[in-house]
Amino acid sequence: MSNIEKTAENEENEAKAEVVSPQVPKQNVRAMFQELEIMAMQKGGKSTLDLSKLDKEQVDKVLNTMAENEKNAFTFNSARLDAIKEIELKKIDASVINQKTFRYVLLGVLIVMPIITILILFFKETFFIPWLTFLTGIAGGFGLSKATKSVLKPQDTKNPIKDDDE
Repeated sequence: MSNIEKTAENEENEAKAEVVSPQVPKQNVRAMFQELEIMAMQKGGKSTLDLSKLDKEQVDKVLNTMAENEKNAFTFNSARLDAIKEIELKKIDASVINQKTFRYVLLGVLIVMPIITILILFFKETFFIPWLTFLTGIAGGFGLSKATKSVLKPQDTKNPIKDDDE
């Protein structure tokens, strides 16, 4: 019985040891220490960076970090500008498609509806009043007044990626 209890206790202790002491990669630990060093330097000088109190290794780390930050900032802003460019190009393409669609619908309505109306007038006069009732119902049912407002309003020119101050 005592062997069984000891084995269960050993397994439980091993499980607790694994939970308590997880393995952290050394590279992550180094990165955290570098960040802490930079934060400590910034805290001491508030906004000014005083390199005179640092040894040569720390100064090299600060300079390497600053160079990497500049490189990352340049890469980020380049990618951001590319994204803004793509959004603006897609807006232009969408406006051209909207203009073409609006033009086709407008021409269809302005040409087809009067032709049908004239044909009804000449050949089937009894269907003229139901035809006008149908057109009025379609115009009201689709919300013609609201549709014209949404079609004729200018597109939103605000870019979601751009900052508000630009």
